[in-house]
Amino acid sequence: DGDEEDGGGPAIGPSQISRVIYLPRTGMQKGQGQTSSTAIFVGTGRFSGALWEMSLALPEDRLREDRSVPLAEQTAIPAECNLMAKLPPGVEVTVMEPSPSGRMLLLGFADGRVWVVPFNNPGSHVALSVADSCSGAIRSINVDKDENTMVVGADDGTLSTIVLNSAGLMDVAEKQAAELVGLGQRALARRGSAVPVYSEETYRMLQETMPPMHHLSHESWDLPEMEIPGIVVLSRDITDPAQYSIQDQRLKSEADNAFATAELKKKRVRERIAIMRQELAGLHSKNNSLVAHKLSAGEMTIDVDYIKHLNKEMERAIEDVKFETAWEAEFHERGMQKLRNYFLGRLDFERVEVLAFRSPHRVATFRSPSMSAELQANLARLHELIFTADQDSEDDEATNGDLEAFVGNASGGDAAGASKRSMSAMARQSDGISGGGTLDSSKATLMSGAEQRELRRQQRQLRKQELLDLEKAKPSDSFEDPQDVEAISTAVATLGNCMLKTSDAYQVPESQRMNAEKKRRQMFLLEESMHAIKTEFNNRVLALRDFRQQVRQEAQRDIALLAELDQQLGTSTNWVNGLLDEEPDAPEEFPERRFDFSEAELRAFGRTLKGYAASSPEPEARQSPGFADSDEAEEAMENADGAAGEDGRQRGQAAAGRSAMAERRAARLNLRRSLLQGAKDPLAVAVAEEHEARLWHDKVKLEEHLRHVVDTFNSTVASIEKEKAKLESDLKNADMKLLVLYEELLTLNDLEEKDEALLRKSTKCRMDKTAVMHQIKECQDQLGEKKTEIETWHNEEQSLQAEFTELVGENSPFIGALLKIYKKKVKRSKRKKGVGDDEDFDEDASDEEDESDIESDEDDDDMDEDTGPPPGCDVQIYESVIDLREKRLDMEDALQEIQKAVEELKKTHKRLLDEERRIDKEQRQTDSEIQQFQTDKQRKLNQVPIVISLRMSQVQCLDLSEVGETLQSERRAGQLPPQLNHQVVFTHDGLKRLMSRITELHQEIKEVKANFKQLQKDFRVRKKEKNGAMELIEDLRAKFEDIQMLKFGQTVDLDLIEKSAPNKYVNELQEKCLEAEKDHRKRLSDWEKRIEKQKRELQKITCENTSLMEQIVSMGYSQMQLDAALNARIANV
Repeated sequence: DGDEEDGGGPAIGPSQISRVIYLPRTGMQKGQGQTSSTAIFVGTGRFSGALWEMSLALPEDRLREDRSVPLAEQTAIPAECNLMAKLPPGVEVTVMEPSPSGRMLLLGFADGRVWVVPFNNPGSHVALSVADSCSGAIRSINVDKDENTMVVGADDGTLSTIVLNSAGLMDVAEKQAAELVGLGQRALARRGSAVPVYSEETYRMLQETMPPMHHLSHESWDLPEMEIPGIVVLSRDITDPAQYSIQDQRLKSEADNAFATAELKKKRVRERIAIMRQELAGLHSKNNSLVAHKLSAGEMTIDVDYIKHLNKEMERAIEDVKFETAWEAEFHERGMQKLRNYFLGRLDFERVEVLAFRSPHRVATFRSPSMSAELQANLARLHELIFTADQDSEDDEATNGDLEAFVGNASGGDAAGASKRSMSAMARQSDGISGGGTLDSSKATLMSGAEQRELRRQQRQLRKQELLDLEKAKPSDSFEDPQDVEAISTAVATLGNCMLKTSDAYQVPESQRMNAEKKRRQMFLLEESMHAIKTEFNNRVLALRDFRQQVRQEAQRDIALLAELDQQLGTSTNWVNGLLDEEPDAPEEFPERRFDFSEAELRAFGRTLKGYAASSPEPEARQSPGFADSDEAEEAMENADGAAGEDGRQRGQAAAGRSAMAERRAARLNLRRSLLQGAKDPLAVAVAEEHEARLWHDKVKLEEHLRHVVDTFNSTVASIEKEKAKLESDLKNADMKLLVLYEELLTLNDLEEKDEALLRKSTKCRMDKTAVMHQIKECQDQLGEKKTEIETWHNEEQSLQAEFTELVGENSPFIGALLKIYKKKVKRSKRKKGVGDDEDFDEDASDEEDESDIESDEDDDDMDEDTGPPPGCDVQIYESVIDLREKRLDMEDALQEIQKAVEELKKTHKRLLDEERRIDKEQRQTDSEIQQFQTDKQRKLNQVPIVISLRMSQVQCLDLSEVGETLQSERRAGQLPPQLNHQVVFTHDGLKRLMSRITELHQEIKEVKANFKQLQKDFRVRKKEKNGAMELIEDLRAKFEDIQMLKFGQTVDLDLIEKSAPNKYVNELQEKCLEAEKDHRKRLSDWEKRIEKQKRELQKITCENTSLMEQIVSMGYSQMQLDAALNARIANV
């Protein structure tokens, strides 16, 4: 009972047995370990995914009982099932059959697999995939008696024949079972959990015992020719081209009947027409035999209107026929047009072959397909990129030229001019100093001291500026000559790298780096070049074909003239016979005219079709040859007209050109000979001889001209044929190169993703560095601005110090105390200038003030409050010093703010420099990765095989010392070496160029040495000039110091004197200040007088107020006395 059998797992869905086979007890099976009959089954639910075995052995008493009880009344007993082998989970078993010998079990699955399981070891099996996994369920498995061939049929329509090594499979299974039994795993072997044994020995044993594969064909199968009950007849392929279906047979029979009816009708009409023609011919003959009263052709026509009516009927019938055959004609035209577009529409040039005259030379065009629209679009974009790149390179060259000219002028001309100007200015200054000045005495007397000091200051500033210009024009230690840089770059670009690309030390130059896009562009350009070469050659061949037509026409005229001359001379020119005849198997000279047909060719084709359609000609049609067929008569007339027209054209052509003169001359000679033919006098004989000599001369010249024209054309064909052979070789090499480029493109496509990633990384580094460089430049500009502000504040501080010295006076006794007050630090709030220059408190004044208070705890002694002016010092000077101190403190605060900003900028600059170094490091790392990637890419490209065409003479041994004596002897003997492992492919021109480069290098070395010696001489000359200039400068400096010692007794810093000395601007400011002070003093005196007057008035009012207050007090006391008196009086009452 299937429901009571142990499935060994949880039930999924209904548990049912789907396939079962019965194995009876036999002697062979006993030897295999089976002691009784068994049943092997597969199923669903708890039985899925496994192959089960159930013993059918029963006890003797139960057997006896079962024999006595009817089968319908017997009860089921539980049975034990064993797991034989595990099957693929979730796959239905569609076929389960034992082999003919009973040694193996054949299993077919729904996914197209076939298992062969030996009974002696079910854990081992052979798995085959023979059908489609989705729609190729196995439906039938059959094995021959020898168990060497297995045929499998599946739902996908496949029928597979498999060679089965049953003996080897059984041996391997027995060997594995023996090994498992030796390890104590017999139980595992019975349960199907054995591990397959795969080894070289097993593989070798299976190979040795593998039976041969028999090549079978379905054509040799004995298939039934007709349907038999129970057998499905296979339909055979129809291979007979004359075979047609029933429908085709019906249509063909209808067409044949219609054609036969039409032919019969046409036959009857032709018979009547033939009779009527005979009667008409008889009437015409009678009419012609009459002597008088003959009828004309118009009178012979009986009914003109009827003839017109017949013509109209015929035209209408023709139109009807055209209308009926319009669809078929359009169908064939469309089909022909499609074929033409498919086979010829995509061609720029067909194969056109041009033959020489009576020569084996021939030349043909290349069958060249047209470039596709995609290729043309890619080429258009590529040419646009090339044009843009050329324009950019031209612009760069122009810019570089202008820059080099500018640098040359700046480094050469400007520096020389600046040095000359500085030397001349120094000489003028020295002359002026030694001569006591070059100014006129009148000007000197008119100029004041301040103006003279200003003039000297300007001269010093001019000299300082010239010195700075010279310092800037001086090249740095790292400066490189532009000519040397250009020469080095040219050498690097043109010298070339002779290192092999397969070398480990080879690095791919940046200009030679390759990617998929560049490789595609190379392929596009190569295809364009190949197409252009083919097009140019094909145009030449087509021009040669046209020239051949001209040569043929000229040769035909010459041959016709030669025939006339031979006829007159009674000779023959045999070598011109067949000169212009075409070869029997010659190709068409104008294949593009294959669809152009004349009316005569169409009529001939129609007759051919009629000849195929008619079984035999009608005897009645041959009775009247004059009027046999109207079509034939019309065609004969057209042929006659065409022949006459052709003869006329030939005669016209013969009369034209160079042969016209010879023809006219021959006509005159013929006329003269005919006139003198009957004469016998000596003059006639002489004229006849002269005529014959002229004819022979014309014949010889005409033959020479004909030979020259034909030989010239044949030599042209031979040269172009030779050129085409070279072009074919080059184009074949180009095709092989295109294949190599395609292989390289496939390799580059695999590496394109990594290449683009590295390119993006490098681009990001460049963009980041550009941004950082812009930030660094901005930071440097801001630092320069801050430096300028600091210098400005320092100058103002020095001006403020000079103002303090001038205000106090250098010899003032209070200068020390006032200087201490001036330098004193005072607590003050932070202020800033607002809109309209009003002073407002800063937002962070309190915070900064607190910080300044904390930081200034150590300087409390210096920040005491002012105690007033020193005794005896003028108050106005003291207050002026206080104001100057406030200005100084404002300057210090501003300098502190600027210093803080400078510190922040320095920190930012340092951070940006660190960022730049990091980006440079990352860029170098990226460049190294790109270089390594390019090297690896080049190595992979080196593995692509390249085809190179070489001649035997080009194979040479480059290094005989490493090859050996045997190879050297072979080379001396003129034999090629057996191997080319020690050779390298190198062009002969390149080898010669390298050999000649040695001599060129020696010459260049000599030139460089001579140039170096000349530069050393120039350097020594310039060094002497520099030493002379330095000596002159030292002399001038010594003279300058002597003058200072004589004038001041010591060396004085002129800049310091210039800064400390009052200038014109300071004097003007001092005068303005004195006027302002005088005005202010006057205004102060007026205000003091007004204050005194107001004080007196205040004193007078105060006195009056005091008297009034005293009166109020006295009146108050009186009021108090009166109140007291009133209160006392009230109390008494």
